[in-house]
Amino acid sequence: MKSTAEIPSGNVPLNATQERVSLVGFPGTYQTLHQLYRFKVDDPRNHLPLEGSPGLYEVTFILHRPGYRLQPEGQLSFASGLRGDSHLAITKPAYSPPGNPDADEIRIMGQTEDGTFEFIGLPNAKGFLGKFVSVPFRANNRGHAEETAYRAIASPLSGMSVHLDIPLEIGHRETKELSNGSASISFGSPYLDVVCQEVVVLENSADGW
Repeated sequence: MKSTAEIPSGNVPLNATQERVSLVGFPGTYQTLHQLYRFKVDDPRNHLPLEGSPGLYEVTFILHRPGYRLQPEGQLSFASGLRGDSHLAITKPAYSPPGNPDADEIRIMGQTEDGTFEFIGLPNAKGFLGKFVSVPFRANNRGHAEETAYRAIASPLSGMSVHLDIPLEIGHRETKELSNGSASISFGSPYLDVVCQEVVVLENSADGW
């Protein structure tokens, strides 16, 4: 892992809802974007490490329908700005659960060698399952929390997909450290646009290339 000094950083104005940032690394590679809060000068939370510290974490998995982007290319958002989508109707207006027509969430459990974890499934505006949010649990840092939560949700999510014969794909992950509100999102770096230049075409012949 890079040291804090080696990681590009910048400041976002107070109350800003969007910001343009420059990404680093090769296109198509896995990257992480951190959102860190800063408090009054003497607040000890300002000295927590970039990757997070032991404590309580909340991990959100945003679902998407295969072939449909959650956002335009080159645009990223934290979980609060995404409703997610899937082919599974769980609440009104898409579906009214028998015996509990006013239900507004579903819950699933995941169990691994790390313990038992609970995830709350929330609908989008159409009533389709859009995201899962973990009930807070303890982890060593944000990376450990994301890995732990993913292992816990992977099996029940796969089981639901097989049983219902629909894809349930995770398109976005966010991990939040509850002690200071700092969060990170994981994503694939977008590819760059290029211009069409002269291309050498190799033709096959009986004698080989």
